[in-house]
Amino acid sequence: MRYFFCVLLIFSLKLSAQSLYQNESKDQSRSSSFGMNNIPNLNEIPAQSGFNYSINENEYYVGSGDIFLIKIDRKGPAIKIFNSPVTPAGYIALPDISGIFVRGKLLSNVKADIIKTLKKRYPDALIETYLFGLHAINVTILAPEKINNSLLLNSSNRLFDAYTQFVESMQMDSIRQAMLDRLSLRNVKLIRKGNTSVYDLREFKINYSSAVNPYLQHEDIVYFSFKDSTAHHVSVKGAVTNPTDFEYKTGDDLIKAFDFAGGLAPNAELNKIIVTRFYENSKIKYITLSMPGDSNFLLQPDDRIYVRDKKQYHIKSSVEIKGEIAFPGEYSIEDGKIRLKDLIELAGGFTEKASLQQARVLRDEGDYEDKEFERLNAPVAKAMSSTELSYLRARNREDTRVVNCDFKRLFEKDDQTQNILLLDKDIIVIPKISKNIYISGGVLNPGVFLYNKNWDFEKYVQAAGGYSARAKEGFVKIIRHRTGNWIDAEENIPIEENDIIFIPFRAEFDTYYIVKETLVIASQLASLFLLYISIPK
Repeated sequence: MRYFFCVLLIFSLKLSAQSLYQNESKDQSRSSSFGMNNIPNLNEIPAQSGFNYSINENEYYVGSGDIFLIKIDRKGPAIKIFNSPVTPAGYIALPDISGIFVRGKLLSNVKADIIKTLKKRYPDALIETYLFGLHAINVTILAPEKINNSLLLNSSNRLFDAYTQFVESMQMDSIRQAMLDRLSLRNVKLIRKGNTSVYDLREFKINYSSAVNPYLQHEDIVYFSFKDSTAHHVSVKGAVTNPTDFEYKTGDDLIKAFDFAGGLAPNAELNKIIVTRFYENSKIKYITLSMPGDSNFLLQPDDRIYVRDKKQYHIKSSVEIKGEIAFPGEYSIEDGKIRLKDLIELAGGFTEKASLQQARVLRDEGDYEDKEFERLNAPVAKAMSSTELSYLRARNREDTRVVNCDFKRLFEKDDQTQNILLLDKDIIVIPKISKNIYISGGVLNPGVFLYNKNWDFEKYVQAAGGYSARAKEGFVKIIRHRTGNWIDAEENIPIEENDIIFIPFRAEFDTYYIVKETLVIASQLASLFLLYISIPK
């Protein structure tokens, strides 16, 4: 008996397990009709390609062709996930319940209606709904000169998208491309079902407000007009990011003008904003405003706005150090406030190879004009006096950028008279010690010679083989490397590194030419003498 009951119990458990397995299979089969296998393939939805940014549920109107993804999550294993398109009649089909009309309604309201309706059928379920696909729309673009373009867009596109595609299509036509600059962006008309609204796309380009850039709908008409050449404009100049000139529109105020100009620059003088305004046709008056107090100041046609710069605002002055310095480069300074020695210390000091003898400071001449030099140096200059000729020669030889400063006296003897104040764009040049002297002109062996601090110019001439036959020995010149000045060579004039010793040549004489000219003159004098004595007395 005990054995019989054991067999019966095992048989009953087996039947229960088979029954449970069959019921689960049925539930899975029933669930699969609304399960993950039925999630739509994104690539199979034609409008999906334009679904590249988020949709504002409170601005987007649902239309025929939109696709919704709906998820019904009930307790247990069954989860229904399906997609439902909006029919041409404007309805969306729901499972086990009547469809609802959604076309022309805001997306946020449609989603709420779907969830509310499904809750009646599935009160204990978690219901989610998403806009999964977009419907295609056709928009007509009208513009002057008989322009009539048809754009195929999708329902996520806004007014500015239509403008962008219109511009791209126009740029392909070289004849019509020139008209793009004449289009008015401040008076764009959107015609929808007989109603016309006007939008300012230039304002959208500044603040990206969706209020002036609505979603487009099927069969919308967008009309772009030309800027009225007789209409008034407003200009914004001075301390603004992007000085501009824009179409005037009733209601424009000061803050909008600055928005169009990219905003006020950091150096803007906020209490000195000048508005030049016309009155009585040709008369003008000046209005002084301030920001932000006068932000809402209303503009008038042809106003001209000028924003002054702050005085001495963040003046960016710098000095460049080149050559034998520990850290060469450009250094920011306060113009006329830092001295030479301080900046050299800031740059790490000189290297071991630095030549203080040849170091110099070069200064930008700025707007300085030497009118006398320009006059004398002009190609049509008339005959010059000896003084003018001497001045012209000196100016041509000199480097006028060199500032009078002796580095050796400053850094070796701490002579503060040489510790000059530095100015913006000064260049400090620290050459490498070269220990050379250059001899040119009337010597037997001109060239480069090793510098010797104990030698005068005569020693260097001797080292170069002495004077040549045509050398003008009494006219030797020393040309300073640091300044370019020409100095008469004398025994007490020291020679500095890299100086040039120049010995000019005597002019060559052409004996044949001199004899010939002498004979011609003698012949003329003889003729005059014979004529004189032949005259009867």
